Amino acid sequence: MNIYERFGLTKVLNARGPSTILGAAKVKPAVRQAVADALAISVEMVDLQAQASKAIYRFTEAEAGCVTGCAAAGIAVAVAACMTGDNLARIKELPNVDGLKNEIVIQKGHVIGAGDTPVYQLVRMTGGNLIEIAEAADCTLYQLEEAFNENTAAAIYIKSSRAEGPGMIPPKQFIETCKAHGVPVIVDDASGLSVRKFIAIGADLVVFSGQKWLGAPTAGVIAGKRELVYSCFLQENGIGRPMKVGKEGIIGVMAAIEDWENRDWDDYRARQMKKVHYIAERLAGIDGVKVEIEQSSESESAGWVRLTVDPKVAKITAFEVNRRLAVMNPVIKTHDYNSVLGYFALDPVYLEDGEEVILCDALISIFAETSKGDIPEEVETPTRRDQVAELMRSWKNREGDWSRQ
Repeated sequence: MNIYERFGLTKVLNARGPSTILGAAKVKPAVRQAVADALAISVEMVDLQAQASKAIYRFTEAEAGCVTGCAAAGIAVAVAACMTGDNLARIKELPNVDGLKNEIVIQKGHVIGAGDTPVYQLVRMTGGNLIEIAEAADCTLYQLEEAFNENTAAAIYIKSSRAEGPGMIPPKQFIETCKAHGVPVIVDDASGLSVRKFIAIGADLVVFSGQKWLGAPTAGVIAGKRELVYSCFLQENGIGRPMKVGKEGIIGVMAAIEDWENRDWDDYRARQMKKVHYIAERLAGIDGVKVEIEQSSESESAGWVRLTVDPKVAKITAFEVNRRLAVMNPVIKTHDYNSVLGYFALDPVYLEDGEEVILCDALISIFAETSKGDIPEEVETPTRRDQVAELMRSWKNREGDWSRQ
C-alpha cells in the first residue's frame, strides 16, 4: 500500500514544480534520510542554527544565515529584525513599536502575495507600517528617495514575475538607492534561484523557501549581513516563536544544500531535457497549439515546454485545458499561472519516469475531444486567487461529516 492509498489521497502528476499548494518540493532520498535521522536525536538548537549558518554561507555567499518556519515567516522575521535589532527587550514587545523606526518602504507594484498571504499582512503583524510608494505599474527613484525619513526601518524588494514590470525600479538601482540613504533592504526571493545575485549586489537580507527549488522540507532561509541575521535568529524570543522551525527542518535544509553541491548537474539536466523533447515531439502538430521549448527564470529546470493555445483553432482555451486536467485521476497540474493569457508550461523537474507519457496522453485526448466542437464563447475567467479560494473552500466537501459517522 503506497502513501496515497494509506491516507486516502488523490495522486498528483506534477508538471508545475515545487508549488506550496502541491506540497512543495519532492524531497530526494538522501535529504529524507537526514530528516529521519534528525527526528531521533536531541540537539542544542543554537548549535544547530550556527552550523546551518555555515551551510547557508556556502550556498548563498552571504555573511550568515538562519532557518525559520517558511519564507513568509522569514519576511516577517526580517522586518522585525530591522526594527528591533538585537534588543531582546524590544523583541519581546512587538508588535508594540513605540519609539522604534517602524516604516517599511515598498513599491506599490510589489504589494503582491507572498504565496497566498499578502505582503502587507506579513509587515503589519510585526507592528511595522508599510509605506507604499508610486503607482501600481510605475515607480521612480525620486519617489523612493522621498519616502525615506527618520522612521524608515527597511525597504522590501519582491522578486517575482508579477512584480517586475517595466515600470518598476530594477533591483540593483533599488538596492543602491536604499544603501545610499542607510536603509537596509530585505529581498523576497521565494524560489531561491537568484539569492547569490541579490547578495552580490548588496541586499542586506534575502529570504527564500527551503521547500522550493532547494529541495528541503518546509522551511524558510534567511541569508545576509551577520548582525541582521543574528537579530533575525533572536526573534524566536518574540513574534518568531510561532514561526519557528524544528530540528528536522534545519537539518533538511543543510542536507539539501549538500545534495545541491554534490549533484551531477550534467546528468540531472540531461534527464530533464529527454522528457522535454519527448513532450514537445508528442504535442507538436496539434491544431491551434504552438509548442516551444524554453528556459525559464521561474524554474531550475534545464528547460520546459510552453504551450500557447489559439481557442479559435483548438476550440478550447488554455484555461479550460488546465481545468480539465485538474479533475482527472491522477490530478494533473501544470505551470498554469498565465493560462488566462492563453499559455501555460510543462515543467519536467518533478515528473517521474513514465509520467511524461501520461501527461501527453491526457493533453492529446483533451484537444482531440474538443477539435470537432464549436469555437468557445469568450468568457471572463476567475482570477488565480479566486481559483485558490475555491480550492481551499472545497475542504468541507472533501473532509465530510466524519465526526457523526
